Amino acid sequence: MHHLLPIAALIATTLATVSVAGPLACFEGGKVCFQAAPSVANANVVDVLVQHKVTRGWVAVGYGPGMTNADMIMLWQNPNGDWTASRRFSTGAGLPAAAPANLQSAVRIVNATRSPNAAGNHQILLQRPVARTSNAAGDVAVTSAAQAMSYAYYEGSGVSATNLPRHNGLARFTYNSLDASVRVDLSKPAVPTTQQQVPSGPASAEEAEAVAKAELRHTAVLVHGILMAVAWSVISFTAIFFARFMKGKLPSKWFPIHRALFLLAIVMTIVAFGLVVGTNSSGDHFTTTHGLIGFLVFIASLLQLILGFVIDKLFDPARTKVPFHDKLHWIAGYFLAVAAPVNVVLGHLSYETPTALFVVNLVVFGLYVALFAVGQARFGQTHEHKEKP
Repeated sequence: MHHLLPIAALIATTLATVSVAGPLACFEGGKVCFQAAPSVANANVVDVLVQHKVTRGWVAVGYGPGMTNADMIMLWQNPNGDWTASRRFSTGAGLPAAAPANLQSAVRIVNATRSPNAAGNHQILLQRPVARTSNAAGDVAVTSAAQAMSYAYYEGSGVSATNLPRHNGLARFTYNSLDASVRVDLSKPAVPTTQQQVPSGPASAEEAEAVAKAELRHTAVLVHGILMAVAWSVISFTAIFFARFMKGKLPSKWFPIHRALFLLAIVMTIVAFGLVVGTNSSGDHFTTTHGLIGFLVFIASLLQLILGFVIDKLFDPARTKVPFHDKLHWIAGYFLAVAAPVNVVLGHLSYETPTALFVVNLVVFGLYVALFAVGQARFGQTHEHKEKP
């Protein structure tokens, strides 16, 4: 029964109203804990206890498998000690978008601690609906079964309604919020520290601006992913195929095709890079593996663009060996041919794109691997010069 002490400390025990609650589920050594039970007073809502040791920043818990489909409750503490609860529907990469105003009021804070207890824990008791409240993507119902859930947090300073940086902690778990064998009281707060109704919508122009920025960031990341996936899963491989295998078959056409395709891929890369960096307000884009490789791909793409024009300008039809700038072009090309597709895969994994799209992208990779194998077997690599005997 010791796992129920946190909720017992926050909520008074009475004999008249007894509810059913699952065990206190804790993660990362108690960094984030979660407990839930059907409400005694209203069968249409669920009591949710969030306990955490995030000293500064925000914490969120949600029903749903992850970023592509989750009904999240994001919590952060205001300078006056009160907590803000923001219901957010996560449907893809980036900060989950705030739920519409009429759906925000479905989630409310019942009771919360202004200061951490002796164990360093903050505790926030919430209520949220059992059933879906709309047809909006990301609106998830609570089910009487082991349900896929997730939590996330950001530990850092400066968090507010207008500044919600990307999480630096994230994990998934399963929990049954409506069926358990342990009975505890979840009816009334034990000590009324602070009671705060969740805002019914954006509380100010700043909140509205924050929502707009989050939506812009979501769109920018989505477009970024599409541009990079198309550029480095299709266009670049097609350009390389013409350069490697078509010199003998299309002696006057292969280079214009190769140049046009790679120029398109590089322009798409520049646009995608600008979108994802320009809308990143947290300034931590290059601290991840995906972000760092993306930066290197961006630099290598610019190098390839410059080398392409240099090679075209200095091309000598009578040459008998490969010049240095051509070899540098090859090296940069090999790097891009490996690093960029790998980073596309990392992008899928980092931002949890729908499985079907990820599988399609992997199939495209496989088809190009097969195409290159056929090209190597049938044509072999060709060059524009003949080595001296």
